[in-house]
Amino acid sequence: MKKHLKLLLACIIILSVFLYIKQKRNIQSPFFKIDEIKKFPDISFVDIFNNKFNTKSLSGQTIYLQFFDPRDPDDFRFIR
Repeated sequence: MKKHLKLLLACIIILSVFLYIKQKRNIQSPFFKIDEIKKFPDISFVDIFNNKFNTKSLSGQTIYLQFFDPRDPDDFRFIR
């Protein structure tokens, strides 16, 4: 019985450490919510967004921008 408890405790510790490291790495997704566009004031995503879509019909929805090349701000597409 003690072996099982030690094994369970070891698994919990390993899982906790793994989740902690994963959280700390903070891997950035290639998808950005339209609300996060404010982080990039030098690029006029909002203007592009307004030209592409009728924003009133999209109220309450989340729009994502998928970047194919993160170094090229014009290389993206909208995803509903």
